[in-house]
Amino acid sequence: MIISTNMHRRIRGFISFFLLLILIAGCAQKPDDGETEKKETTTSLISPPEERPEAKSRILYVNSYDEGYGWSDGIEKGLHMALTDGNVPFELEILRMDTKRNEDNDYYLQAGEAVKNKVIQWKPDILLGSDDNFIRFAVVPYRLYDTVPLIFSGVNWDASAYNLPHDRVTGMLEIDPFRETIEMMEIFARGNKLGMLGRDDISNRKSLENSERILGIRYDRKVLVRDFETWKAEYLKLQDSMDMVYLFNTVGLEGWDNAEAEKFVMENTRLPTGTAMADQINIALLGKVKVPEEQGWWMGKKALEYLQGREISEIPWQKNSHFRLLINMPLANHLGFQFSTGQLEEATLWDHYGETP
Repeated sequence: MIISTNMHRRIRGFISFFLLLILIAGCAQKPDDGETEKKETTTSLISPPEERPEAKSRILYVNSYDEGYGWSDGIEKGLHMALTDGNVPFELEILRMDTKRNEDNDYYLQAGEAVKNKVIQWKPDILLGSDDNFIRFAVVPYRLYDTVPLIFSGVNWDASAYNLPHDRVTGMLEIDPFRETIEMMEIFARGNKLGMLGRDDISNRKSLENSERILGIRYDRKVLVRDFETWKAEYLKLQDSMDMVYLFNTVGLEGWDNAEAEKFVMENTRLPTGTAMADQINIALLGKVKVPEEQGWWMGKKALEYLQGREISEIPWQKNSHFRLLINMPLANHLGFQFSTGQLEEATLWDHYGETP
């Protein structure tokens, strides 16, 4: 059989092409050992994202007071709501100084030192705290802001006395709506003489001073006491000598009995009385009151902003701005005071005598 030269060329070309295909397929199926080892090593060092443990930011919150005190409980509630509403993984520790029930100076110093020790040992990423005693007995003596950035809430009126550095500290000041409450009492008052009565403690003294200095409120009689029996005696004197009475915080008064106080007030009140504390509406006619959850919410939101990269110095200091009107309806009916339709629609009406407000 005779095969032409052209046919030989075609056969050799076909065989060469076939061998090339086999070589390429073999390389794709069996890479060399070095490449196999490199690929496996890389895979073993990188975990899938869902398996990687998530780092949690450490947040330490210091409460000046104790669990069960309505004001600071409200702040904690707002704080929890803000933190869980965000998308930053966090670990929260709460330390309560309990300085409302313990007012011995040695105790204050011990409580402040306990906060300092917690900061050193736990090393939080951000420090949060509420009310003046936290600042006065823990932050300032140990300059905790040099150790960890700080966001506060509930410091009464003015923090300038503490000389807090704005590049390391921000916060929300606590302002009482004194004037709004007094203006509502004036509607029912027979004159303009104003008295005040409250517990003798740091917060009340500071609020009294600042309401006079900043708001220009003039009190015709100012009484701060240490126990319930004295409070009742002074309350009766104010009923005889004033036209209206502003009731400051009574929490911590020695011998205080809430049920007895409600009964005493109902039997002996002849004047319009006001309060800035929601949990005191059971002993006052009315109050434009602060909302503690606002303080905690703001503090929590700003903590999340910091943990996401915003500098403390970029977060401006604030004052609380949310208030609500409360009216004690049993006491209003007892005194014969009638509120306008607008006031009643705006207000939360309290009428649960015998129950905690």
